[in-house]
Amino acid sequence: MILLKAVQLIICEEDWVTMKMFKIVETNRMEAFNHDRLKQNCLGQQLLRLGIRRRSERDIVRELSVCNGNSKKALIDKLLAVMNMWNMRATLFDLMLMIKEISPEGAQKHAQQSAIAADALMGEIGKCCRDLFTNAHKEGLQLSSAVLGRDFRFRHVTNFWLIALLVRLCPQPNNVPNQFHHMTVSGKFLKEAASMLDTANDSSKERIQQSAWLLSQQPFLNLVLACLKGEDFQPNKDLLVSSLYKQLLDLTSKTKENPALPLMEKFSAEREGLLLRLSLVGGIFKQVRINSRSETCLFVPMMR
Repeated sequence: MILLKAVQLIICEEDWVTMKMFKIVETNRMEAFNHDRLKQNCLGQQLLRLGIRRRSERDIVRELSVCNGNSKKALIDKLLAVMNMWNMRATLFDLMLMIKEISPEGAQKHAQQSAIAADALMGEIGKCCRDLFTNAHKEGLQLSSAVLGRDFRFRHVTNFWLIALLVRLCPQPNNVPNQFHHMTVSGKFLKEAASMLDTANDSSKERIQQSAWLLSQQPFLNLVLACLKGEDFQPNKDLLVSSLYKQLLDLTSKTKENPALPLMEKFSAEREGLLLRLSLVGGIFKQVRINSRSETCLFVPMMR
């Protein structure tokens, strides 16, 4: 058995196999993976990883197999953690197959249950996007800023920058009942972002520091703005904007109650968070203004 697995791995690492596998997954909505046998024990997902991961990613394939046996969240966390420019397509197809396999099949008898499971998966992907940034904060990382011109290097394009494009490309589940038509990864992440930045309901020192750090990181802001731009369901957008509005009102009311508060040292983190939130609001306003003049008319009174 060990010998067979080794032979299978070596064959799948051949360039012609990788190219063939990419052609298969890029056509006909991955119809080749519709066979029931491939859906058992995530066999299709395992074959997909063997076929589209490069020889240099042998250790990653092994680690993904271990994560797959633990939980779906552990697997998605690992996929996002090891993503780079060269394997982003493989990561996208991995997520696409997960979403495809959990989508209801046509007039399936238990379409409602399958749709609920699909919604949970989309929520899990959104949470994993959130955790990628919160874990970076806990580890004390400083994410790279956008670099242009002669100073640009491919190493600057990290998974933190690529995740916005990944979220935009993630498809919605198919054949879901009407009440589930608005489930998207971007919508789920906007919900998580509203919660992460919320200091009105959680004013602990840790939450204030985390929200200020997130708002100071260009890749995080890039993801938030990309989700707002790509999300079609207005209530998902309103959730984040309303949360930001509530946070700004909370900070304003604190300074009204104690006018000397902004000058105090203990308010420094909240002051930074306030300025960064205003910067994000400016980015949202600019995006809304570009997209639609009529939307701007609705947005301005809301932020007064």
